[in-house]
Amino acid sequence: MKQFTTNTFPEEYCSTVRPLVHTRTVMLDNRVYQLKIVDLPPLSSFPQNSLEEWTGGVSLRSASAYILVYDASNLDSFQQLKTLKEQIYDSRDMHNVPVLVVANKFDMLPSTSLPAQPSQESRERRDICSMVRKQWKLTHVECSAKFNWRIVSLFKEITRLCDLIDMAHTKESLHMSHMESFHPLNREKCAIS
Repeated sequence: MKQFTTNTFPEEYCSTVRPLVHTRTVMLDNRVYQLKIVDLPPLSSFPQNSLEEWTGGVSLRSASAYILVYDASNLDSFQQLKTLKEQIYDSRDMHNVPVLVVANKFDMLPSTSLPAQPSQESRERRDICSMVRKQWKLTHVECSAKFNWRIVSLFKEITRLCDLIDMAHTKESLHMSHMESFHPLNREKCAIS
């Protein structure tokens, strides 16, 4: 998160221990966007109702988008992400809510010099990526915050997805309001020919 919000990377890893809210203004395709990003500590569970959400103090269930991050060098962290993703989908309607699954810390992986036989861990990473894309039908991004590799592009992607959904809603609203004015039972208008 620090890499995107402050363009810095701390030499010593410091885990997020409480929710941190960052606001950033970005420009994408000649349009200005105000992003509100909530960086959360690892969650034991996602709030399943409004009361749980209210007691937690962070509006998670009404987020416009989710970026779910796991540690590419520790594939067990993907299981935690998988559980969290299921809880999110169980707690709210996810229709038209963009979700990116991000494998961070690619700099921690052993360098790949194209071995004749891929390692077990390499196959597992490939399987995770395939599951996210094909079964979950979500975007999977590999990145490294340490080297600022793909950090900006993943925020561009989530902003672009949110914008596409907003534009679709706007077009639908305009279409519906246009259709209502021609409704045959609309008695407030009169046409004489």
